[in-house]
Amino acid sequence: MPIDYNEALERVMLLADFERSTHSPGHSAFHLERMHLLLSLLGNPHLDTAAVHIAGTDGKGSTAAMVTAVLEAAGYSVGLYTSPHLHSLTERIRIGFTPIGRCEFAALVDQVWPAAKNVAENSRYGELTTFEFLTALAFTHFLKVGVDFQVIEVGLGGRLDATNVIQPSICAITRINKDHIAILGDSLEEIAIE
Repeated sequence: MPIDYNEALERVMLLADFERSTHSPGHSAFHLERMHLLLSLLGNPHLDTAAVHIAGTDGKGSTAAMVTAVLEAAGYSVGLYTSPHLHSLTERIRIGFTPIGRCEFAALVDQVWPAAKNVAENSRYGELTTFEFLTALAFTHFLKVGVDFQVIEVGLGGRLDATNVIQPSICAITRINKDHIAILGDSLEEIAIE
């Protein structure tokens, strides 16, 4: 029986969420192995669509929106993945500037959840984070819809950001500032290297 939006939201909110500073006891460190395993179980949806990857401290959301607008004006269909959201998780996964519908979101969570459980229960990598799961949802949705491009904004940033599994056609780095210094480094040089 399909789940509804509220059930989907409950599932996603059970995952470790570093944006809200909630996590599971013993959650493993940042790495990309969990994402690679999850995406391989889903058929590697992140690799089938041309990608624009946008990183930086300030202006990456605005840059992602501008890139999306330019691509749409050129006649392309564009998937846009950004974070955080203002009102609803559905705002993070958009076709153009239209958020994924609640029913579509619930169906997508239901579709990807078994693979996420498989990673948590049958690998040494542990449970996915909320951001990792939502990133996989975005890739899966963009492939299903058949967009020409996916514009992907990094989350935390750095080499181990969950979005760094893509093979982008184009990368952009906006202004770098001191942010997430406990993970990315405490100097602008260290953050830029990440």
